[in-house]
Amino acid sequence: MTAPDHTLPVKVLDSAGMSVSALCAVHCVASAAFTTALSLVGLNVVSSMPWLEWAFLGTSATLGALAFASGYRVHRCITPSPLFVGGILTLVAARLLPEHLERMESSLVVVGACAIITAHWLNWRRRACCRTNVPKVP
Repeated sequence: MTAPDHTLPVKVLDSAGMSVSALCAVHCVASAAFTTALSLVGLNVVSSMPWLEWAFLGTSATLGALAFASGYRVHRCITPSPLFVGGILTLVAARLLPEHLERMESSLVVVGACAIITAHWLNWRRRACCRTNVPKVP
C-alpha cells in the first residue's frame, strides 16, 4: 500500500498558474501591439477594459500563493517563491508605469510572466521529485 497522493492539487494549481500567466502575457503584449490597429477599425474594447489586466494579475497571484503554499508542504523548498513574487511585482510595476515609460510595458510583462511561469514549473518539478521519494506506508 502506498501513501495517498496529496500533491495533485499542487500540479493542478501550477498548471493553472502557468496557463493564466501565459494567457496574461499574450493578452498584454497583443493589446499593446494591436491597440492602434483595433482603434482604427473601431474596436477599442481591449483598451477599454483595464480591469481585465488586474483580474489576470489577481488570479495569477491567488493561484500562485495556493500552489506555492501547497508545494512547500510537499517539497520544503522555498526557491520558486521569490521568483514568483518578483514576477508578480514586475507585472504590477508594468501596470503602474507613468505614461512616459509605457514603451517598457510589453518588455516588463514578458519578463514578469516568464518569471511566474518558471517559478510554477520549478514548483511542479520539485513536487514531482518529492512524490517519487515518498516513503511507502506498511
